[in-house]
Amino acid sequence: FLEKGSKIHKFIEMYIRDKVELTEVETEFPVEVSRFKTFYSDFEPLLFQKSVHGVEIFLENKMFSGVIDCICADVFGQVYILEWKTSATKPETFDLKKCGAQLIRYKSLVESKMGLEVAFMLIVRFTGQEKRYKIFSIADQPFYRELLRNFAGEVSLLGSDNEEEAIDGYAA
Repeated sequence: FLEKGSKIHKFIEMYIRDKVELTEVETEFPVEVSRFKTFYSDFEPLLFQKSVHGVEIFLENKMFSGVIDCICADVFGQVYILEWKTSATKPETFDLKKCGAQLIRYKSLVESKMGLEVAFMLIVRFTGQEKRYKIFSIADQPFYRELLRNFAGEVSLLGSDNEEEAIDGYAA
């Protein structure tokens, strides 16, 4: 599954950057590629005004690092972090809460290291039983505040002695 996911991620990066068609990936994974292309055509005019892909990011003194699939800005200048979920994630093992925790860490690192204010954290899933792509907004999930509490305990980036006040400010 990892090789398949990596191939699809690479295809997505190249397609967004250069509109390059990778016939072998399209032939090998037609469903996922088709779902991505539909997503991209639906959102390109709004969402992909500026974008960077495959951003490696890490937190000093903590054992966390990762590669952000896409950081992009919409026509209004709002910054998004997009996490692609491809066939590397088996549909039956897809864990939205775990992905949400990952995106909260990414948001913190993007804001502190890159100086960007992240407005939205989205997971875009190209697998599963759906006929199209599916978008999950982390801030809309019932476990969002719990994840923020866990993150606040994990690393003190919220800058407040009042945890609830800090979480409210960070969640906004």
